[in-house]
Amino acid sequence: MAIPALRQPKLSGKLQDFSQTVAEDYKNVVVTLKDNRKLVVSANAYQGIVKAREMFKCVFCGTDMELDEKYKDNHIDSASHKERLRAYPHMDEFGENLIRKLNNNIHYCTICNIVMASPFLMRHITGLSHTTELDKAMIRGTAYDV
Repeated sequence: MAIPALRQPKLSGKLQDFSQTVAEDYKNVVVTLKDNRKLVVSANAYQGIVKAREMFKCVFCGTDMELDEKYKDNHIDSASHKERLRAYPHMDEFGENLIRKLNNNIHYCTICNIVMASPFLMRHITGLSHTTELDKAMIRGTAYDV
C-alpha cells in the first residue's frame, strides 16, 4: 500500500497576513540601560509606530501611513523622523519603564507601545499588563548579557 505524499497547504489571504504580522513582531531592538542591563522591545515600539485599525501611526511625528511595511520603513528612515525621535528621549525618572513625554498631557510607553494621558501614567506603570511586558523585555534582554 502506497503512503500518500505530504504537501504544503495553500495559504489563504488571512493566513498570509498573519504570517507577515508574526514576522514583523520578531523585529526587535536591544535597549541598554544606564546600569548596563538590557531590554528587548519591538522595533515598532522603539520607533513609536503603533498600529491603529488599518494603518500605522507615528506617535512622534503624527504621521499616518498605509498598513504597508515599505511606507513604515521609509518613514522610520527619514531624517525628520530620526530628528523627532531624538527630541523625545526616555525620561530618566522612569528608568527601565522606558517612558517618553510627548507633551504635558501625553506620555508614550515603549515597553507596551501605547500612548496614555499623564494622569494614568503611574497606574499604567504599576499595572499588570505593563509589569508583564517589562518582565518579558528583561528576560529577552538576558540573552544579550555578556
